[in-house]
Amino acid sequence: LSPQSPCAMAHQIPAGCKGGGKGGWPAVPHHQANQPVVYYGQNGLEVKGRRRLEDVAFEDILAELQGQLTEQLNQAGSSVPVIQDLDLSQNKLTAEQFENLFVSLGVASARVVRFRLFGCPTLDDQVMLLLAEYLRGNLSKETAPAEMHLSDCAITAEGFKHLMAVIEESDVYPLKDERRPDQGWPLYLRLENNYISNEAIQEKIDSGLIQLFTKQWGAKKGPADGAKVNLLGEDWNFRQRSGKPPSPEEARPPKMVKDRSAEVLQSNLARGLVMPVGGKGLKGRDSQRRAFDPGHAGHVPPGHFRPPSRPMPRPVPLEKPSTAPPVPEPSTAPPVPAPVVPKGGMVPRSKAKVVPPKDSKPATPRENPAAVQPSRSPGAKSATLQPSSRKLPPGSVGTAGTAGTAGTAG
Repeated sequence: LSPQSPCAMAHQIPAGCKGGGKGGWPAVPHHQANQPVVYYGQNGLEVKGRRRLEDVAFEDILAELQGQLTEQLNQAGSSVPVIQDLDLSQNKLTAEQFENLFVSLGVASARVVRFRLFGCPTLDDQVMLLLAEYLRGNLSKETAPAEMHLSDCAITAEGFKHLMAVIEESDVYPLKDERRPDQGWPLYLRLENNYISNEAIQEKIDSGLIQLFTKQWGAKKGPADGAKVNLLGEDWNFRQRSGKPPSPEEARPPKMVKDRSAEVLQSNLARGLVMPVGGKGLKGRDSQRRAFDPGHAGHVPPGHFRPPSRPMPRPVPLEKPSTAPPVPEPSTAPPVPAPVVPKGGMVPRSKAKVVPPKDSKPATPRENPAAVQPSRSPGAKSATLQPSSRKLPPGSVGTAGTAGTAGTAG
């Protein structure tokens, strides 16, 4: 199928995929097709097999996984082998393949922190019974899974009861919180888009075995003797389908789910920070396995990054900051010459330098002798008018307080 065709758009095949898979299923994106299936990541061994069984055989993946679990058991000081992420989602595994997977995990007494088996139309009630038997024989504080993603499968109320019976019988959940011993984490469980009746789920909620959570608020802790399962859903909206599960051939194509861990893996592979155990077809297994041999010089224990191939630059010691005040740098600009005043000549006003005479006094406000100053003494009854010392022109009238006669011209 072309990524631009209507069928590809209906199957939610993004641009960048290799094309349509078998039975109308979307194929794995091209940036994931060349990535290893089994590799050591930051936190331990991981299996990235989502939609990979069309180009890699399941038997090869299982054989590689068994070999790595055996090597972990043989290492000195190793207790329980840990698989941080077991992602075989959106594959059509048979019941026999599921059984071989659970048997291999049980023989190695391995802990799978996160089961991701969503989008498998062959994961029905029979496979849920196999999963329940595996958990019943290997469930402990050291091997208990923290997350189980089983949405978009073919599980009914019967398979749901098989899983709930194992969890209810065990005292492993909720997992102990190291920071707060009086609280714990229930099992993170997703079962939406299956065929489980609402009555079966509500019965376990009423008994206190299950507590609901939403993506908006996230899973929540509880008391040490509280609920054992965190189930995604809302009150009487458990996102279940009605009717009977279809056959694997008639099942809906899986949804395209953005795998952020695959993007991180691709980036780390380019930077040399992860150690692939197997690639497409698991070629070069013996040469790659030497990096995990405890006697080999390039051995890196599980849960650690692989050192980069190129040498890292040595750190340069930092100089201590000086506490002395900064010394101003000498100016390199040429000095500005003073203006030359020619003898007997004039200099523009902007360039002339005004020098006040030595015997000059500072300017004072101009006195107005004609102004009348009223007396402000406390004993004065009225203002006293002072005559002006200015001479009056002929024919003008004198001021009060003088002779009071009007002079005439001679």
